[in-house]
Amino acid sequence: LVDIHLNTLEQYVFAHADTVISVSHTSKENVALRCRLDPSEVYVIPNAVDASQFRPDPDNVRPSGTVNVVVMTRLVWRKGTHLLVQLVPEVCRRFPYVHFIIGGDGPKRNALEEMRERHHLQNRVELLGAVPHTDVPSVLTRGHIFLNTSLTEAFCIAILEAVSCGLTVVSTRVGGVPEILPRHMLHLTEPEPAALLDALSEVIPFARKKPCNVNFHRDIARMYSWMDVARRTTKVYDNVEQRPRPTLIQLFQRLSRLGPVAKPIAICMSAFQYLLLSLLRWCRPADEIEVAPDFPTKLWAQRRVKYEPLPVGNRFMRTLGERRRYVMNG
Repeated sequence: LVDIHLNTLEQYVFAHADTVISVSHTSKENVALRCRLDPSEVYVIPNAVDASQFRPDPDNVRPSGTVNVVVMTRLVWRKGTHLLVQLVPEVCRRFPYVHFIIGGDGPKRNALEEMRERHHLQNRVELLGAVPHTDVPSVLTRGHIFLNTSLTEAFCIAILEAVSCGLTVVSTRVGGVPEILPRHMLHLTEPEPAALLDALSEVIPFARKKPCNVNFHRDIARMYSWMDVARRTTKVYDNVEQRPRPTLIQLFQRLSRLGPVAKPIAICMSAFQYLLLSLLRWCRPADEIEVAPDFPTKLWAQRRVKYEPLPVGNRFMRTLGERRRYVMNG
C-alpha cells in the first residue's frame, strides 16, 4: 500500500521535471515504468568514487594469517542481513582461517550479535558498528574479500570503493550491480545463502594466495572519475537549457495521467504553486534580485593543480570554463 502511494507521489514530482538522471540502466527502467516516463528523457550517469581516498594498502591487512571478509553496509533487511546471519557460521565452519569484519549499524545488528554468541564466533567475527566515511578506507584495506548481500541495489558505490582498495568482490546479482564492473572484478550470485556460500568457497582459496590486486585501483580511477560525471552532467543541463520551458497547460496535461483521485489534487496543488509564484514575482520583480557572480573557474583550476593535482589535464578545465557559463551576464 505504501509503494502504491509512493508511485503516485513520484509521478506527480517527475511531471514537473525537465529530465531525470539515473545511476544505472536497471534503475532507469524501474523509474520509467513506475512513473510512466518516456525512457528517452531519462539519462544514465553512474556514480563515481574518489580513488585517491581508496588506495590498496597490503601492510594494513589484519589479522594476519587469515582470509578477511569485509562487509560494510546498513544492517537492515533490504541489505540482506538475514542472509549474512545464515552465511557466516557455515563459512567459518568450512574455512577455519576466515575472519569476518562487519561495519555498519541498524535494526538487524542484534541478529548478528545473537548469531555470534550462539556459534561462539567472538574471535572470528568483528562487529564494528557505525563507521565514519573517513575511516572506511582503513577498514576496507584490512580485508581480502568484500561481501555484498543486498536484495536490491540501484548502483552500490561501496563495491567501487572496495575494488579501488584492491579487494575481490562477491555480490548478489541484483539491481544495477551487474552493470558496474567487468566479470574478473566482480563475482555475482543469487541472493540465497547456498549460492553465496558456493561463490565464497571459490574465491577464498584464490584470495589467500593473492590478497590484494593493485591493478584494480588504477582501473577504477580511470572508469569512475567524478570529472567524467561532471562532464556528462553538464551536457544534460545544456541540453535541457536549449528546450522551451513547458507551459502551465502542458504541465496539467502531464498531471492528467494520474489516477482519478490524485489527478484533481495534483492539478489544484500545481495551480496554487503557480499563482503563489506569480504573486511573489509581482511583489519582487526578477530585475531587483542580485545576480550571483560567475564561478572563478580559472582561479579554482590553478589552485587545485597547485595543491591537489587533478586526474585530468588543464585542457579539460579550460574547455569546461569556456563552454559552461553558470550565470549569463547581460
